[in-house]
Amino acid sequence: MSKRGEVSADVEIKSPGDKFHEMVACKPYLLSKCSPQAIKTADLLEGQWGKKGYIAYWNFSFGTWKIIEGNLMELYKNFKIILQVTSNGDNGSSLAKWTLEYEKLNDNVPDPTTMLQILKKKMSLICQLETNIEIKAPADKFHEVFSCRPHHMSNVTPEKIQSVELHEGEWGKVGSIISWNYMHDGVAETAKEVIEVIDDENYSTTFRVIEGHLLEKYKDFDVTVQVTPKRDGGSLVHWTIKYEKASEEAPDAKGIIQLVTDMTKDLDAHLIEQA
Repeated sequence: MSKRGEVSADVEIKSPGDKFHEMVACKPYLLSKCSPQAIKTADLLEGQWGKKGYIAYWNFSFGTWKIIEGNLMELYKNFKIILQVTSNGDNGSSLAKWTLEYEKLNDNVPDPTTMLQILKKKMSLICQLETNIEIKAPADKFHEVFSCRPHHMSNVTPEKIQSVELHEGEWGKVGSIISWNYMHDGVAETAKEVIEVIDDENYSTTFRVIEGHLLEKYKDFDVTVQVTPKRDGGSLVHWTIKYEKASEEAPDAKGIIQLVTDMTKDLDAHLIEQA
């Protein structure tokens, strides 16, 4: 009986194929934030992320292994994981195909179907939604509000944002913790967030939800807003929402996309009026 084998699985995903591929190929260390229950850490040992030949050390929930040594090598002579992502067309979704190629040490070693099932299930729950909104306001003014003065949003759009409060740290500082009281699909909700990134050069701010109603449906929820000046005046606001569903029944976060879209338009009108 041959000790060589191959198993594969196709997973339909809603995020763009290029974004999904970039995450796994060039930024796998971010997977520990997207799916901490399955992937604890991914550390670089040699080379550069995204460069052929780099050596990484992965700590999974079902064991710790390296690409060239570790727990898996106690069962297999060779083990290769291949991911190919194909766009499904104009609907923005993609098909992620996982393939595990391996050679067993002996005939008693089982096929790695458990690992394949984990990859398939976890990837189907990891989602990303994006939207672009053109505004007339300057990029720096818009960025300043979300990065340093988000508590002003309750004055800008009181029907959608009732209040934004500071719990720890300082306004405009990375690591600070703030809470939002907002309306989501007609329901009053709260979200406590940590400010993870403030990039004043690229006008980008990232928030990670750590408490609140969203974590009843999602294990992780990150929101990034980036503003880019346009040559002909005005700016382009790009929102990215990355999250992992707590279960397959959890809805997509389209309501939050609509909320940030409405907030963007209201803030744009406010900044133009104040100019």
